[in-house]
Amino acid sequence: MKQRFNPGEGQQNSHKLIFILKENNEKSDGIRTINYTVKNDSAKRVKLEFSSSMKYDFYITDENGNEVYRDSKGKSYLQVLQYIDLGSGEAETFKLKLPELDPGEYTLTAKLAAKGYGNKGSSIEISVK
Repeated sequence: MKQRFNPGEGQQNSHKLIFILKENNEKSDGIRTINYTVKNDSAKRVKLEFSSSMKYDFYITDENGNEVYRDSKGKSYLQVLQYIDLGSGEAETFKLKLPELDPGEYTLTAKLAAKGYGNKGSSIEISVK
């Protein structure tokens, strides 16, 4: 069985981050979008380290748990060290553009690609009519 790459998986960190997914009421260029916000909920500054140009990944599963879309699939990312500094209470928001989906109920799961946070994320239920 092929194992999926999860950036930063298995590494520990001592900072508390909150991961929030919220659907936007307005479409961006006619495309449905979800805001993925990462908020520093600790009293200390957090420095997020990324080993590539990939900041996050998200995937969508159908009602049966089958993966129907993965944002990183078929994409290439630059190998470059990048950082995002979040002070106490600060947040960074990424806009996730959803693909066209058949009508139905889905679960979107987003994960941060920063070192030490690859296994942390958030999920939201989405409905397509």
